[in-house]
This record gives sequence, structure tokens and C-alpha cells, in this order.
Amino acid sequence: MTILETIIKELKTDNKIQQMMELCSTIALEENPKCKYPEKLPQGPNIFLSIEIPAQQKRKINYLTLERESEDAWIIVLYTILKKNYSMVDEYPKKTRAFVINDHRPVKILTDFAKKVKYFRGE
Repeated sequence: MTILETIIKELKTDNKIQQMMELCSTIALEENPKCKYPEKLPQGPNIFLSIEIPAQQKRKINYLTLERESEDAWIIVLYTILKKNYSMVDEYPKKTRAFVINDHRPVKILTDFAKKVKYFRGE
């Protein structure tokens, strides 16, 4: 049994959406202090988790989000903004890539997200 499966078993609810909310908020509490540019983290009603990841080009800032498209459809989205536009009030990160998650189980969704984070961090 993985650490993630153990944590899910300890949660008080069987509702998968509620489980995802609790797990993502726990991850966000750990990841957000590491964020150098937190003001432009993508947010929205269907964005469950948003973290900053290193950009491949020094002139960009990248964010990776975990988003719900429907009840059982999840995607991972890469957002990018240029550093020179970061301080502009009306500039926000743009979606540059999306990755579909072909599962609805919280363990699988978060495992796929963790794999993408590791990939973009170069680990």
C-alpha cells in the first residue's frame, strides 16, 4: 500500500471529490511556500491544485494545475507567463499544454500529477 492510499483511507469521507479537495489542499500547504511567484497562481472553481514549476527558459514562469472537467474527467494543465509581463496587473498565465488523466480514482489522479511534476522538475 502506498503512502497516498494510506492517507486516503484515513480521510473521513468516501466522496471522491471531497477526498481530492482535502488531499490537494494538504499538498498546496506544503508546496506554496516554495513558490517564488505566488501572486499569479492559476485559480478557479475547477482548479483543485496549482503549483509553480521550474521553467525551461529563464524568461518564463510556469505553473502546473490539476483541474476537473466533469465528474470523472481530470486534466493537468501547464500555464506559462513571461517574467517581463508578471508585474502587469492585467496579464495572467496562459494555458500552453494539457494532459488528460484517464482515470477517476484519487490515487491514480494524484499519481499522474506527481509524475508530471517530477518530469517538469527534471527529476
